[in-house]
Amino acid sequence: PAERLIRVTHTVFSRDGAQAAVMLRAVDEKDRWIVTVERVAAKPVFQHRLTDPAWVNWRFNDLGWLPDDHTLWFLSEETGYSQLYRKPVDGKSVALTRGAFELSLPVLSGDGQGDRGYDEVSVMGQVASQVGIDRSAIIEDREGVSTFATVRRATRELGVTDFVAVTQRFHAPRVAFLARATRTRYQVLALPDRAKYGRRAVLPLELREIVAIPKALVEFGRLRLDRSGSRGDAGPSETSRRRRR
Repeated sequence: PAERLIRVTHTVFSRDGAQAAVMLRAVDEKDRWIVTVERVAAKPVFQHRLTDPAWVNWRFNDLGWLPDDHTLWFLSEETGYSQLYRKPVDGKSVALTRGAFELSLPVLSGDGQGDRGYDEVSVMGQVASQVGIDRSAIIEDREGVSTFATVRRATRELGVTDFVAVTQRFHAPRVAFLARATRTRYQVLALPDRAKYGRRAVLPLELREIVAIPKALVEFGRLRLDRSGSRGDAGPSETSRRRRR
């Protein structure tokens, strides 16, 4: 076959650093390949090819590793629509979605510590870096495994005094409620959920928020106590100073 010019467009390392997933693209825009390279062998292994006689889209080229460091996830338009696929490096690719719709910017959710092994922290860090945020300015909090824990750690241990929280609309009231307890400057950006996912998918989540109200009240009290304690740690109050005089 004739030689073709190619360029490297993506390189993503597994978390253990043992191998890298590399996306290659033909300069004539008609082919895209995914290969993996083991650190020890340093030899590319073919994983996937997307070809189009017209051109391969510059969108829908997301690629990454699942937390097992052995399985790739990627987007492909091989059906005519951008869909999500999973592929062990030594197995066959499996379509995770099907339909007449397009997927983009997939995000793994979770802290990477649970049974499902999801790793939202690393993926969100990658997304923030990709949109132009300096990597040194990104703090990955792997112990903020709940809304309460995240807010508490941010204000108590990381010294955050003002912040913007981005979450789904159904969850926004609870985030704002807990943020108010910290008496910091905050904004909550609520992303549309019913319009994007449908009422049937969002309704159980909305009900979950109602069930969580008693828990949120307790957490609000704990955050207020934290705030009072931090003020007490700052030194004697004006009243106590006057008494000493």
